[in-house]
Amino acid sequence: MADNEPIITIFVCTYNQEKTIERALKSVMEQKISYKYVVRILDDCSTDDTTAICKKYRDMYPDVTELVIPKKNTKAGHVRGELCSIKTKYWAFLEGDDYWCDDTRIQRALDFLEKHEEYTGYATDYLVRTKDGKEYAGVASSGIDAQNLHEIVLGGGVYIHTSARVLRNIIDWRPLVYHKCFGDAMQMSVYLDKGPWYYENKITTVYDQSSSCGFWSGLSARAQAYKNEVFYYEMNKLFNFKYDGIFSCIKEKEVLERLKKKFGVKWGWRLYMAYRFFNYHFPKILPDR
Repeated sequence: MADNEPIITIFVCTYNQEKTIERALKSVMEQKISYKYVVRILDDCSTDDTTAICKKYRDMYPDVTELVIPKKNTKAGHVRGELCSIKTKYWAFLEGDDYWCDDTRIQRALDFLEKHEEYTGYATDYLVRTKDGKEYAGVASSGIDAQNLHEIVLGGGVYIHTSARVLRNIIDWRPLVYHKCFGDAMQMSVYLDKGPWYYENKITTVYDQSSSCGFWSGLSARAQAYKNEVFYYEMNKLFNFKYDGIFSCIKEKEVLERLKKKFGVKWGWRLYMAYRFFNYHFPKILPDR
């Protein structure tokens, strides 16, 4: 990589977030980074003032900012194409309703990753701000002893929000972007399958659920539980069940274990998911236990 080329791509993904996008963009542009970088703003054809705000920041920072607007709304599908064409050594991602609250987070991450090739990513703690006004640390409040957590391994019982990650560009996303469970949780699993992340026990970003109703936060607890099970099953298949012990954190684990014991791991999972499908979609026929 030539010295004059960017080392990291920072994606800012947005759609109709006129109330929060400037906060997000400002938190990116105020980062104190000694490395060359590029900010790609992915505006999915917003219909409010989001686009105008994005254009303002592109014009304010023309040397490092690129604005990407598809011809029509893609329902975030354009993000898949962006992941498949990353040209820099590292990348980071921020949604337009979240923001970074530490102006040296990218610098520290790059300093570390440049010196430690064995790590596939760098992660920090993050603040979750809920719709009802509550706040809590995403990692430190998860039951993990964050003081002693130096490496996050696959299935370590902790989730790292997309805004709290800086990742090495080592994954070929082309065969994965149309997978049933493609998304931030899948990306985390695929990366951790390749190697560990370094974890910094410091809140550097805010996952703001209060500003909008995201896809996941808008689901009922029942729907979230079922979709988690679908995710675990699809991830199990993707990794050929080598992480089965990790991806078995499900609603009725005793039922699954009995089925796996009698029919084997793969068929046990198939039968369990068939049972859960009817349980979820036809509750009057097969109600929750």
